[in-house]
Amino acid sequence: MRFMSPSVSSLFLPISRCLSLSAWLAIALSVSTGWAQTTVISELLPTSGNPAEGTWVITTQNGNASIGITGLSGQGGNLENNAPGGAGGAFHFQTHFDNSDKATITTYSSFGNAVSVLQNLSISYSYYKATVSGGNAYAAPAIRLTIESSSGTGDNYGQLVYEPYWNISNSATQTPLDTWQTIDIDSSTGGGDGDIIGGWWWTGGFEIDNGAGGPPLRSLDEWVSAFLAADMDFLTGEVTAISIGVGSYNQGVEAYVDTITYSIDGGSNASFSVSPVPEPSSFAMILSAAIAGLVLTRRPPRPRA
Repeated sequence: MRFMSPSVSSLFLPISRCLSLSAWLAIALSVSTGWAQTTVISELLPTSGNPAEGTWVITTQNGNASIGITGLSGQGGNLENNAPGGAGGAFHFQTHFDNSDKATITTYSSFGNAVSVLQNLSISYSYYKATVSGGNAYAAPAIRLTIESSSGTGDNYGQLVYEPYWNISNSATQTPLDTWQTIDIDSSTGGGDGDIIGGWWWTGGFEIDNGAGGPPLRSLDEWVSAFLAADMDFLTGEVTAISIGVGSYNQGVEAYVDTITYSIDGGSNASFSVSPVPEPSSFAMILSAAIAGLVLTRRPPRPRA
């Protein structure tokens, strides 16, 4: 069977001689994920040093809270059958019945100037909240943006937090249970609502007080205006991290998250899906593909006429 045209293979073979087994394995893994632009996360790393861009690390695991990656195959119901990223897996967050329980993961990068990022950011994620008897009826996995500035004076650090339940038409409405929900956010989400419902709350900094988990709630566009009016140091602020998880004072929450994506001005795009380490049978197929590539690197050159 012929897989490549002569023009493609003539380019491919010289390149293949430069690749090691580990390189071929990486290529085979990337091909197996299906969507080249999506980074598949198969492990969560502990926070140490400066985590590499694109990895997700455990940043908070307080009390009895737990964080991990779990396979969805065999779970049944909506959790498995309607998982937006397929049944491969998802981030799993769980808090128990202690207010100190908190579970958060983070990806770090120099995302850019805060004014520009907040005005041009689109972000989405899907979550599933399981029924837990006596658990918090409102809490669900939340997104956090870390903003900081190394110049100026005062407390030039803080986080904007998007809580799903504040963005339901009535914040007294419980978040849906046992079904996947997809959250789509842009710079105007939550705008024009009087700061009572809809949008993001602020943990404090840049001369604006901590909202303590509630109002004022503003869109990202509205927060830019508020920050610049309160503290011109915000002009040098940078978005340095994106986090997701379940915060403290959210007892009895079990939730899953998958397919996290973000775009800054339509240019800096990233998409993350989640899958446990491949099962032996799947890994064998991937390894076979890698070895097949390695064989090409060992082919002797054709004799010249």
